[in-house]
Amino acid sequence: MEVVGGVASIVNLVHLAAAISTVTARLIKRIHGAPAELKALEFHIQFIHTLLEELTELEERLNTSLLTARVRSLLRHTLESAEGLVKKVDRTAEKYSSENGIRGRIRFGLFDGVALQEILNQLRFLENHLGLLLQLLSL
Repeated sequence: MEVVGGVASIVNLVHLAAAISTVTARLIKRIHGAPAELKALEFHIQFIHTLLEELTELEERLNTSLLTARVRSLLRHTLESAEGLVKKVDRTAEKYSSENGIRGRIRFGLFDGVALQEILNQLRFLENHLGLLLQLLSL
C-alpha cells in the first residue's frame, strides 16, 4: 500500500510540474522581453518534469518507492511555491513587460525577483538530487 501511495505522489508531482511549465511558457510569451529568471524557471521545471517521469517509470518497473517522504515533500513544496509565484506574476504580467521600460524590470526585481531566485536555487538542488538518484539506479 505504501508503494502505491509513493508512486501516486510522484505522478501528482509530474502533473504539477507539467502544469507549471505550461503556465510559465504562456507567461513568457505574454511578457515581451521576459526576465531571464522566468526563462530559467521554465527550463528547470521542464527538466524536473522529465526527471520525475523517468523516476515514475523506474518505480513502476521496480514496484518500489525510490524517493523518501521527505524528498517528495520538498519537491511538492518547491513546485507549489513556483506555481504560486508564476500565477502571481501572471496576474500582474503587464507591469513587468519591457514595454514599460526599466521601471518594469526594477519592479520585477524588487517584488518577485528575489522569491524567484530562491525557488530556482531549490530547483537546482532537487535536479541534482534526482539526477544523481537516476544515475545510481542505472548502474
